[in-house]
Amino acid sequence: MNLDETKNAARVAAKNNRLNIAANSQDGRAAKKVARTFISKVSKNSGLPIAGYFPIGSELDIRVLFEELHINGCQCCLPMIRGVSDVLEFGSWCSGDSLVKSKHGIKEPRGESKRLIPKTIIAPMLAFDKWGYRLGYGGGYYDRTIARLRKLDSKILVVGVAFAGQEVDHVPKDIKDQKMDMIITEEGLFWC
Repeated sequence: MNLDETKNAARVAAKNNRLNIAANSQDGRAAKKVARTFISKVSKNSGLPIAGYFPIGSELDIRVLFEELHINGCQCCLPMIRGVSDVLEFGSWCSGDSLVKSKHGIKEPRGESKRLIPKTIIAPMLAFDKWGYRLGYGGGYYDRTIARLRKLDSKILVVGVAFAGQEVDHVPKDIKDQKMDMIITEEGLFWC
């Protein structure tokens, strides 16, 4: 198998695994634990603004984290895909602001929302490994965006959030895959 085939097979397995984990975690306790850890250990030191994501499918639901960040006065933003760009833009977002569905089916801020350059990116994933690599959906948007932002600001912080059960022994990767700085699960935080 070549790397693309290996990644695609890993995505199928990871998506099924996350679906099973999420189905057994419906009460939201994992998301609340992740939010508490992020607020106590990261948000005071991360700078502003903070980019997150609006959860889809079985992704860890970080909306409770966004609410806490807003209460603490943080500027939050969500990723947006504009035109034929191969990198993400980030639009300002507050809990309650209306969102639109992108061509990829992801909810994102309206086109007129203020553009922000995040200092911290909270990244969703299908799986992760102890070295800080994440397995995404295969579009490469996060990897290209993180690489670009790291060229502009080497101090950008990339935080992966996931269920602890999403950890795998090894995420298949290549030179384009960007490493996260830390990962937060319901079991705690670890630096990569």
